[in-house]
Amino acid sequence: MVRLMFCMFADWTGLFPRGLFRQVIETKTDESGVDVGPMIQQVFSVLDTPEKKRQKNLDEDLASFRYVNGLLFKDRFDPPAFDKAARHTLLKCLAFDWSAVSPAIFGSMFQMVMEEEQGKRRKIGAHYTSEKNILKCIGPLLIDPLREDFGKATTERALKALFSKIADMAVLDPACGCGNFLVIAYRELRQIEIDIYRKLQQMRKRTSEQLLSVVFMQGLNVDQMYGIEVEEFPCRVAETALYLIDHVMNMKASEEFGEDFIRLPLKEAPHITHGNALRTDWARIAPLDKLAAIVGNPPFIGKKARSKEQAEDMDLVFGDWDGHAELDYVTAWYKKAADFIKDRDVPVSFVSTNSITQGEQVSILWPRLIRAGLRFHFAHRTFQWSNDAPGEASVYCVVIGWSLHEPAKRLLFDYENPKAEPQLRDVKNINPYLVDAGDLFVTARRTPLCSVTAIIFGSMPNHAAPKRKELEGKVNEDEIVRRTSDQLLLSKEEKDSLIEAEPSAAKWIRPFIGSDEFINGRERWCLWMVGISPGELRAMPEVMKRIQVVKQNRAASNREATRKLAETPWLFGEIRQPDKPFIVIPRHSSENRQFIPMGMVGPDIIAGDACVFVPSDDLYIFGVLQSTMHMAWVRVVCGRIKSDYRYSNEIVYNNFPWPQAPTDKQQAAVRAAARALLDARVAQNGQTLAALYDADVMPEAIRKAHAALDKAVDACYRTQPFDTELGRVCFLFEQYAELTAAGQMDLFDPVPKARKRKSRVGE
Repeated sequence: MVRLMFCMFADWTGLFPRGLFRQVIETKTDESGVDVGPMIQQVFSVLDTPEKKRQKNLDEDLASFRYVNGLLFKDRFDPPAFDKAARHTLLKCLAFDWSAVSPAIFGSMFQMVMEEEQGKRRKIGAHYTSEKNILKCIGPLLIDPLREDFGKATTERALKALFSKIADMAVLDPACGCGNFLVIAYRELRQIEIDIYRKLQQMRKRTSEQLLSVVFMQGLNVDQMYGIEVEEFPCRVAETALYLIDHVMNMKASEEFGEDFIRLPLKEAPHITHGNALRTDWARIAPLDKLAAIVGNPPFIGKKARSKEQAEDMDLVFGDWDGHAELDYVTAWYKKAADFIKDRDVPVSFVSTNSITQGEQVSILWPRLIRAGLRFHFAHRTFQWSNDAPGEASVYCVVIGWSLHEPAKRLLFDYENPKAEPQLRDVKNINPYLVDAGDLFVTARRTPLCSVTAIIFGSMPNHAAPKRKELEGKVNEDEIVRRTSDQLLLSKEEKDSLIEAEPSAAKWIRPFIGSDEFINGRERWCLWMVGISPGELRAMPEVMKRIQVVKQNRAASNREATRKLAETPWLFGEIRQPDKPFIVIPRHSSENRQFIPMGMVGPDIIAGDACVFVPSDDLYIFGVLQSTMHMAWVRVVCGRIKSDYRYSNEIVYNNFPWPQAPTDKQQAAVRAAARALLDARVAQNGQTLAALYDADVMPEAIRKAHAALDKAVDACYRTQPFDTELGRVCFLFEQYAELTAAGQMDLFDPVPKARKRKSRVGE
């Protein structure tokens, strides 16, 4: 496939006489297609043979093919079998104008072809990156500084020195896929060479000096591009794409300067290594002393999606790093690169999932890397992923450029929202949250940083229900359904049926909310039997059937604590329900919402462990939590499930910098605005919170109520308004730094250990 693609491209771009390959297939093969395979094999053999070594009686058309080299076409293989339809398809492809296709999108084109392999590529975390996103990665790192040098070069000596510098550069992509990063980097570097050549010619014309020959243009070559890729087929695509982009740039130089510049035969070859980058010695792949940059888009895989082999990869790279199993797979490339460039000033830039700059991962990954000398040079804050292939990946990414040396300047690209265009900001520092603030790390806290009401997890039923597969083959289907069903939680239909069969149960049934029920307005109920007497229980045989299942499941658990709960199977496993109104916060919410919808709830409603709650009816607390100020903090420090918010007590709430000493008048203003927001919700005729907080169709009354609330909350922090979300976050980090000044540097020495969570509460 890659050889055919090369030939199609060469047919239209001057590498072959125009249309030669198409002519050979069209005129020298039978319509049945039976001899197409052997003819293709013969063409490949000719392309691999120097003109002087070819047969003397070789067909005239075949003899017209230029010698390419002994690398791209050196391997021999049995030709594929063609029929009439396959031959027709090939001719249609050959009739297409390939000169209009950039080699930069070859990876995406092959992704379309490799339909059967797509599942495998996703499993290894591969994503094909758009040119726009590649330039976000290589622009500030490599191309923009060279462009600046080019702009400053006003003498022939300076221009030739810059040309020599580029001609000696090497670039490494240690997760290269089909080579998109290397192709774009090569193209941009060659373009600077062409611009230098043009500027030199213009200088010589002004001084009537002899013009330079286009031979001068033979600087950078494809053998200075290095890549590592775990799959073999993309390796071959990457090599071919680099050959083709080299030819494209040669043709561009030839057209502009009126002198043929074709590098055939191809004497140099890209260095694309087939192998696992995390188990490969990069020093044996690429020359560290010549590397101008390490770039790429390592695999996007979270801890739960990793294979056993990928987990072993991370163990190999991180060694005894505490907590590294909590990190995304991409972080292993950061650690590997940092080890590789030790004591060298080689810049690195990776596209990564934004989760490595949020939540618990920040305090596990970055302190040790920063202690080792890592410094952020530039970063793109969270933006929505886009690529050149069908089925655009729905993930949110960051780009981080760094090295082990202090940068001359730091550039932070901010986004008003993940789909917006970046806005460049010069900043004093970029910390691991990609914020212009000190290198602080938000770690889990057991109690709030500020003097506010503690936050609590909702109550957990703990049915201890086994998985279906654990029971299959051991019991009948009815028993499987009974044992795997929630017995203490009820749908509306189950609630009505139970009350009809057992009216006395109504006293012990209460409304129940988790994140889903609260946000989407779904009706759910629970058996809440705190304080029930044994006699009352025995008087309800239908309820007792449910309780017996809970008892059986808990008693069969592998956890001692759960087996202990079998003694009280009528009660929730963990009971934290307040006896007064409380503020409920869903632990999980869509990233598409501007706000996590929170609410004020009465004590008669049972909050499950998919929620956290603040046992207070103070509208000031509710107002601050429901503000843009708090959401700005959430978006930066919270963990994520895929890209959705995962609100936590110990990372988000307990570390949030609340307004310091707000006046009574300021607090009253927040309470009034919070009450107005709740009233505006009620006025929406029973619409669910999911509907009211859909960012695209949020009712104007709700928007205005939030704007008024934000104004009141912002005033509690400072008199000057906040213009951007980044401004809010920077301010909050300054507040956080002041509040935690005494202990922050302890994060660097010794390195903090990741606290193991108890599975009953999870973050």
